[in-house]
Amino acid sequence: MKLDIRHIAKLARLEISEQEEQQLARDIDAILQMAGRLPENAGAQTGLEADRPAPLRRDICTPSASREALLANAPELRDGYLVVPKTV
Repeated sequence: MKLDIRHIAKLARLEISEQEEQQLARDIDAILQMAGRLPENAGAQTGLEADRPAPLRRDICTPSASREALLANAPELRDGYLVVPKTV
């Protein structure tokens, strides 16, 4: 696969020398060759297969703290709501 390093550098708004262009071309070629040698991941169980979905835990509602208990440590309340600094 032939890549246009100058075009990629232009898109990335990079200025590269002729020597850097050649080095990048060699590096990218080596990376692509290595990726081409990676084995296929056939038969791996990732939990994302449609016919074998990942097991989910049961959603159970449990009681939590009351609103008053949660707001007890708030520095300032107004009409039951937290008062925070205005941000723009």
